[in-house]
Amino acid sequence: MGTDEEDRRPDNSGLRSSTEAAETKLSNLRFAVNKSIRYHSKRQRFFESCHYVTTALSAVLGASSFCLLYAESVTAAQFTTAIVGAVTTLDLVFGYNRKANQYRELKCQFSDLQTAVNDIKINQPDLDEHVRRLGNSRVLIQKHEPTALKGLALICHNEECQATRCDDEMYVIPPHIKLLRHFWSFDGWYPVPIRNSNSENAFQAAEANSVNS
Repeated sequence: MGTDEEDRRPDNSGLRSSTEAAETKLSNLRFAVNKSIRYHSKRQRFFESCHYVTTALSAVLGASSFCLLYAESVTAAQFTTAIVGAVTTLDLVFGYNRKANQYRELKCQFSDLQTAVNDIKINQPDLDEHVRRLGNSRVLIQKHEPTALKGLALICHNEECQATRCDDEMYVIPPHIKLLRHFWSFDGWYPVPIRNSNSENAFQAAEANSVNS
């Protein structure tokens, strides 16, 4: 047995708890950044698809109008031309290409932040300060984000949970919310965690909540 002086060990519990808290913050930050990348990637692809579809429709219908005029089908040509005008107007009013570029830029910014987060070592000095600075960088990026769509955000949350094996944090997403995820936010909908119910009951409760929203 040692002397009293030898038996006295420095109390590192505060240091350990501080390090564990910083590690938890880092893990939460990584999850949030990855989820944001998923969200902005999906929005970018959605608006790119809308832009490509409207462009293709305009080209095809424009060519059809020309052929109809050549065949002296004036009424059909006028109708087709009106559709071309409507499709082109939709693209201009909603700015599909502009919005796709906006989400692409946000995705790139979060990807850069993801690289910085992944470069952090758990045992490096001033871990908490590094995590705090990166958290502030995330907030600065979020200031330029459009209002998030709740349904789509939770779909991205579930996908990230699956990727990181956090299945207990997933939520039931009813089919109609999946279908309309890019068109409606469903702010009044209260999602049901999968861990709190048994699949069928969870789905029915989530569907009832979304219908009442």
